[in-house]
Amino acid sequence: MNNFLLISPKFPPSNAIGSKRALNIVRHLPRYGWYPVVLAAPVSQQECDKSVMKLLPEKTNVSYRFTSVFQKPPGVKNRENNKTSLLKKMAANGPYYTPFDQYLSQVPAAIRAGKQLIRQYKPRLILVNADPWSGFIVGNRLSKWADIPWIADLRDPWSMHAFKMSLRPWIIRFLINHFESVFFHNAAKVILNTRMCSIAYQEKYGATLDNEHFIYIRNAFDPECYDAPDDIGEKNKFSLHYFGSFRNYQGPGHLFELFRQFIQKYNLNPDEAELVLYGEQREEDLQHIQNMNISTYIRLHEAVSLRDTLYCLRNASVLVLIEGPYKRLQLPAKLYDYLAARRPILALSDNNELTEIIYKTGSGLVANYHDLADAMRQLEKLYLDRKKPWQFNETGITNYSVDKQAEKFSELFNAVVLNSHSK
Repeated sequence: MNNFLLISPKFPPSNAIGSKRALNIVRHLPRYGWYPVVLAAPVSQQECDKSVMKLLPEKTNVSYRFTSVFQKPPGVKNRENNKTSLLKKMAANGPYYTPFDQYLSQVPAAIRAGKQLIRQYKPRLILVNADPWSGFIVGNRLSKWADIPWIADLRDPWSMHAFKMSLRPWIIRFLINHFESVFFHNAAKVILNTRMCSIAYQEKYGATLDNEHFIYIRNAFDPECYDAPDDIGEKNKFSLHYFGSFRNYQGPGHLFELFRQFIQKYNLNPDEAELVLYGEQREEDLQHIQNMNISTYIRLHEAVSLRDTLYCLRNASVLVLIEGPYKRLQLPAKLYDYLAARRPILALSDNNELTEIIYKTGSGLVANYHDLADAMRQLEKLYLDRKKPWQFNETGITNYSVDKQAEKFSELFNAVVLNSHSK
């Protein structure tokens, strides 16, 4: 039996976006003869979505021992002193003061747990789903101990994330580049999430690693993971939906001003148009909305579970994507949910790869991220054609389904194992 060890701190019942890729792998690799054994971290109450557990195959072997023996169970408060308060403040400021993450202290326990799983299930390779980057330490150590190959699977760039690197002290940037190089040279393959990110890493490591060492396998949607009716029905209100929260390196851009100008030009009232924002929103964005006097048009929606995603998105007239200059090497995970929803997309984009995907799938229109007038032209097209059925390229959309993704992982696993035997 071809077992493989999947190291993924983020894993169901976690509702974190990082667990979706791991879920797809666990659900669909067995069809190709590869059976996962999972090493994951315990899930906090804030991230827990028990409904996702129903999507796991019944006989999936999961060990939630990527954890420290000193870790408190969810909901149990630690006594807070000046030291713990300082650590909390550092964590709240993001992962900029360490080359790794909050899982670093749990690495020794994870290595011990990984050794037990390897003894029991004898996997033929190790796949590390990152970030969190601490999983690379575990995968690298276990690979050497068991003498089996490991693969680094990056959902986002590490050293090549320009915005995050710009916020880090020089010593942290140095350490990230050092550890990344060590891990990439030890890994049998490095998977990136986008073609552009793969090219960027090929250029960075071209002097010491072959281009073939870096490949890309994009995210994907799994239609079976959604609970949704086939047809939502026609909506009278023109409804723009944006899925997710804004961040420092991914703000709303021109979205609010675009929406304000749009409703003014067409003299629309709140019963005729709305902008729906999903998830927790920043205070600065809420204040901006209020200052623009469009609050009555904005509907705030709590974050939804994976299984409810499609139902919510199919209630949209238009799905909005925003990809600014710091996201040129990435593709938003929500893109694949948008493709599954089959509602027209309006992308405010500075990302050529995203633009290519939207046009090849016939899934919407793209405006220059920096050009408000261009965004207005594209939004007007969608509004004026709202009664016409949108012509999606179904063949193109199928290329981003989980079947294609699983096939690529399977081919890679077979090649890595074959290559390890030939050495």
